[in-house]
Amino acid sequence: MVKILIMTKVDRETLSKLPPGWFLSRELSFAIKNKDYRCERLFALGQIDRRNIGNGMEYRRYERMAQID
Repeated sequence: MVKILIMTKVDRETLSKLPPGWFLSRELSFAIKNKDYRCERLFALGQIDRRNIGNGMEYRRYERMAQID
């Protein structure tokens, strides 16, 4: 069975609050609830990239990657 994810209003609000460049979910604003879940959800939706840094994951927005690289 294929699972289809739909971007919600909360997903869009979270995406708009993400900082530029690589960041850890714990560095996000206190206004964002369930930071780890929300980052993993945005990753599953194809909106952000992630990489393993040994003791956790770092994330960054795709649309900003072209400006940084």
